[in-house]
Amino acid sequence: MACTTGERNFNRFGGCLGKNSTMGKNLRLLDDLHVHILASRESSSGRDTIRMEYLTLLKEMTEPLPTLPKVV
Repeated sequence: MACTTGERNFNRFGGCLGKNSTMGKNLRLLDDLHVHILASRESSSGRDTIRMEYLTLLKEMTEPLPTLPKVV
């Protein structure tokens, strides 16, 4: 029975690697943003504060952009 479960989960292995890679990329981007904010001396916020406050605001501000007509 354990072999059957392992075989079923094996199909999800690639998905797990992809999610892990995406999470690592997002953490690197968050670290870059944190360093830039600290370097600008605008804030001394921690990574969690940036993630919860700044990124939420950034998402709200950029959400309508895909629905706007494209200008050539």
